[in-house]
Amino acid sequence: MPRGRVGGSTAALITAAQAAGVKISPYQIERWRRQGALPRAIRKGLGRGQGTYTEQPDDATVQMVILLGRQSRQGSPRAGGHIIERFAIGQPVAEDQIRAAFMTQLNGIARVTAADMHDDAGWQARQDAAARAARNPHALARATWQELVDAVDGREPAEPPNATRRRAALAGIIHAVGAGDEAIGEELAEMFAVAGVLSEEQLEHLQQVQREAELRGEDIWSPLTRAISVDNLRSCVRTVPVADLQRATSTVYMISLVQTVVTLVGLPDLAGEPVDLPAPINRFNGQMIRRMQADPMWSSTIGGSITLRHRNRIRGLVLSALGLLQVPELLEQAEQYKDRLLDLTGWGSPHPHLDHHQPQKPPA
Repeated sequence: MPRGRVGGSTAALITAAQAAGVKISPYQIERWRRQGALPRAIRKGLGRGQGTYTEQPDDATVQMVILLGRQSRQGSPRAGGHIIERFAIGQPVAEDQIRAAFMTQLNGIARVTAADMHDDAGWQARQDAAARAARNPHALARATWQELVDAVDGREPAEPPNATRRRAALAGIIHAVGAGDEAIGEELAEMFAVAGVLSEEQLEHLQQVQREAELRGEDIWSPLTRAISVDNLRSCVRTVPVADLQRATSTVYMISLVQTVVTLVGLPDLAGEPVDLPAPINRFNGQMIRRMQADPMWSSTIGGSITLRHRNRIRGLVLSALGLLQVPELLEQAEQYKDRLLDLTGWGSPHPHLDHHQPQKPPA
């Protein structure tokens, strides 16, 4: 823990965070450093008998401090502290531990979807779970960064789905994840429509394609439902090379991180009430949000949701990463999007908060 006067890189981080409207303490910074969420302060010698100086934090470290400060709440888990998050940013994690951590998340999903019940009782348990969830009008509410930007632009939010559509969409999700081929095509189509992936016109077209396939005796949904079932995802965690698992997890994590930082820091400027931020933080502005928003991958579910609860954030990270591993082409598209975001922000590194600029000597 820091003692006495705070200076060097710690003071610089506190000042930069305050300029972004985030209050943090030197004790928080030291704790984040010990836990590996921030790089340690680097001391450089000035020469024999000249003492030392602390290298100033790079821009990526400043952004991570701002993000950690915004997401820190007393009594809640710290962003970046979960073993899966540490794995995502490239910190050393034993292979058996990371596979066990992924499996723990899937086991939690299995309990919700009765995935380990393969008889009629399992089907009924999934039906009951969908019915219970459908009674909550916010069951499928998924706040996104696009909706936050829309609010600034004065656009009215979309009407939430009615109870019938909620019930169908939830049944599609729960049966597909819990039991794969048990899911019904109409409910799966409704799931995509309610999630905003399909317009009403696209939904009607998909329903027509489905009816025609059924007349031919074909099941157009089987490849998807098998891929997203808990059984298949568990098999993926057990067998996929850990390097591929890290690749997918890091891609999802970095997309979410960059979208979060750019939107949170730049939103006041987008709303016409810019905050006087020091360079280079001030480059995260409304214009950068617009450029990010113009990317076709911006509104994808990969990193597009605002997830504040730690448990949901980790679960979403796991599901998104494993989902990318089911479709190699989608993983490549996501990686390309991540690279575009890093180029846009100037971070230019897959793990920006672990990088350091070349040391700069203090002025004479």
